[in-house]
Amino acid sequence: MGGVKDAAIRTALADARELMLFCDGLDEGGFPEYARRGRVVARELLAALDALDGERSARVALQERCQRQEAILGRRAYEATR
Repeated sequence: MGGVKDAAIRTALADARELMLFCDGLDEGGFPEYARRGRVVARELLAALDALDGERSARVALQERCQRQEAILGRRAYEATR
């Protein structure tokens, strides 16, 4: 991902981790239901970010493969016209 999106992902990851720590405090402070709900949200965010990273990796690999195939086809087309 580009710089802005990478920064947004890093920020979201940090926020999810901070939320988990905050939930520990909620639990210790006698608010276990809020802590549980907060942890669910943080885990879901972490899972979504992981899925996003996997999809991005697959998209980048596919794009690289397409570029290689395009170069091969272009070279073959050039050679066929010579």
